Amino acid sequence: MSVVFKEKHYDQILIIVNNLLIILLLMVILTTAFNLNIKSRVANLTKDLKLYKEEGLKYNSLMRNLNGNQSGKEIKYNNYNFLISLADYADRIIYNSLDFKNSKINLKAVSSQQKNIFALVEALEKDDKFSQVKLININQKESYFFELETLIKQ
Repeated sequence: MSVVFKEKHYDQILIIVNNLLIILLLMVILTTAFNLNIKSRVANLTKDLKLYKEEGLKYNSLMRNLNGNQSGKEIKYNNYNFLISLADYADRIIYNSLDFKNSKINLKAVSSQQKNIFALVEALEKDDKFSQVKLININQKESYFFELETLIKQ
């Protein structure tokens, strides 16, 4: 009878070991899947970081070229603040051309929705850097093409 008892004990240990091995195998599979997911996210973030660094280098080189080309001329800082303001208001708007002459800005742009155009006009009217904001033309084809004219306050 002691032999049967030992076999039962052996069978219980074998069942426990089998269950532990199954749990261990599941943990290895889940850890591998998690690792692959993290690696793909890291790869995507690395690509994004590389693109941001390249854009930063392009921006810095453009700024150096601008400063180098304009070194003999006096540059008014206030005249460039409007570019920053326009960039802030460019939510879902693509600027095609921007003409600046004698504190007058002519802007041609495209937007997928008409409400974005009116939001830009309202934002420019509220901004203290701009005055006499006029929406000259709006055409709709695949998107809304529009032309805007404003004056920069000195």
